[in-house]
Amino acid sequence: MTENVRLIIWDLDETFWKGTVTEGGIEFIERNHDIVIQLARRGIISTICSKNDQSTVQPLLEKKGLWSYFVFPSINWEAKGPRIAALIEAVMLRPASVMLIDDNPSNLNEVAHYVPGIQVASPMVLQGLLDDPRFKGKDDSSMTRLSQYKLLEARYEDKRATKAAGATNYDFLRSSHVRVQFEFDISEHVDRAVELINRTNQLNFTKNPLSEDVEKARADLLDLVGRYDVQAALVRVTDRYGDYGFVGFYAVKTVEARSNLVHYCFSCRTLGMGVETWVYRNIGRPWLPMVGHVLTDPRDESLPVDWISLGPPVSHTPEQSISIPNPFHKLLLRGGCNGLSIAHYFHANIKSVVSEVALSRNGVPIRIDHSLFATNALDGLSTDFLGAIERLGYQRSDFVTQLFDVTLGNALVILDFWTDAEIAIYRHRILGFRIPFVAPYHFPVKPEGNVMELVDNFTMEGYDGDHQFFKSLRTLREEYEYEGIIGEQAFKKNLARILSHITSNAKIYILAANEKWLNPGNNLTYTYPAHSNLNQWTAQVAISFGNVTILDVRQFFSSEADAETVNHFDRLVYFRIFQAILALSTNGKAESGHPLIDSNDAPHGM
Repeated sequence: MTENVRLIIWDLDETFWKGTVTEGGIEFIERNHDIVIQLARRGIISTICSKNDQSTVQPLLEKKGLWSYFVFPSINWEAKGPRIAALIEAVMLRPASVMLIDDNPSNLNEVAHYVPGIQVASPMVLQGLLDDPRFKGKDDSSMTRLSQYKLLEARYEDKRATKAAGATNYDFLRSSHVRVQFEFDISEHVDRAVELINRTNQLNFTKNPLSEDVEKARADLLDLVGRYDVQAALVRVTDRYGDYGFVGFYAVKTVEARSNLVHYCFSCRTLGMGVETWVYRNIGRPWLPMVGHVLTDPRDESLPVDWISLGPPVSHTPEQSISIPNPFHKLLLRGGCNGLSIAHYFHANIKSVVSEVALSRNGVPIRIDHSLFATNALDGLSTDFLGAIERLGYQRSDFVTQLFDVTLGNALVILDFWTDAEIAIYRHRILGFRIPFVAPYHFPVKPEGNVMELVDNFTMEGYDGDHQFFKSLRTLREEYEYEGIIGEQAFKKNLARILSHITSNAKIYILAANEKWLNPGNNLTYTYPAHSNLNQWTAQVAISFGNVTILDVRQFFSSEADAETVNHFDRLVYFRIFQAILALSTNGKAESGHPLIDSNDAPHGM
């Protein structure tokens, strides 16, 4: 199937106009003049490849007010095949989306030989060109695409001059002042995101297209990027030549602490800038499944990309910096999946981002976000303790944390202990230590903690007596006794110990647990007293620590619909929390509309 045309290459003599310039007389074809302008309004670009003298041709087209509508014009006496091959490389388009219109069959054959896949046509194609579906384009009345190609043209000429002067491409890039901005609110620009995803170009690394039905594609993408475990953004690029617009899109899905790129795609208009590599590093190097032929490898660590800097988010004004100033050189996050979603936004701002989060190993949930994991680490790991927790499915590494590292220094620390309100504690009958453990969700957890019943009835499909989770339940039955959810005094003691062992130079943020949830299935609002209690206890402890700020996640909701469950939220909630932490860490106050609860206000409740 013939592709839609994105660039027309015009021959001039006996094609764009009647007659030959060198023979002394030409007659403009007004219809062609109008075609160039109309195509520009459809986002389809025009250029010239003509055997003529530019010093003669350019004034003719300037007089008609048309010269500025052509990008990368090539007007000289050299063979057209090599010139058009170089032109297509410069404009960074696939040959199949380019058409040459020329009256000379020899030129058409020559170019088809040099540029396999290019579309070629005689001037006869002009008769019905504007009605040809290949030239339908899309509304671009402001001629944004033409402006962007003009930027490419100016950049290309400067790059060529730089190389001619003996400088390297890296020198040129460093002089270009390339800046990347992220737009995290996809809803305002969903059509552009869909367009980037559905392109099959060689900078679409995942090639995971959406539906060809535009409405369904929009709905599916908005559903994806609204999930709590998906982080996404459009990528905008500017440099000293101008604004290239939204040239990229990514969507990262996190599953059990592993991040995978669902979509990773870029426009060819920034090919050669290293943007795809810089973005990949600054979103934390998630797993990237490379699909089909691509022109670059964003995972290549040898490319310096030190010519790119982070600009403010698109929704910000230029004066609102999103850079974390020194001395915040590090972010340490310890918690559940919510913390991972917040940490995503910090990768471009802080060089070192450490995420200590809950995970699953061999079917056993490892909820290191419970306060007991950190306090057990403080107590020390005896040989007997390690032997006991290994039989339960845990490992030594689960009790290793950077929270108490003396080198943590002036870091940002984000904590959440929501799981303390939800997961039961078990005490080892002989050694006396306490440890949280997650019982199977499909079994009712009785107040008396009848682990024997759980083990005897553990027949989940795909599991057997040799499965690690079954072994863990059996160990729990044989070696531990049930105590239940942590109590007030025990939690306060744990939290105070944790906070007192974190360097006082760190700026600590604690996420308060969500206390209610509107179930969209039945439109009923559920309250969570255990979360309310946990928040009150946290506030009462935090008041004693001047470097602690408590964030009420509900303050970052735009509506109750932002809560997918009581513990999981719309993606933009995490972005707003990031913005608030950023603002408070940078200038001491949160952005308007996103209040923070400081430890100094804690006694007044949550």
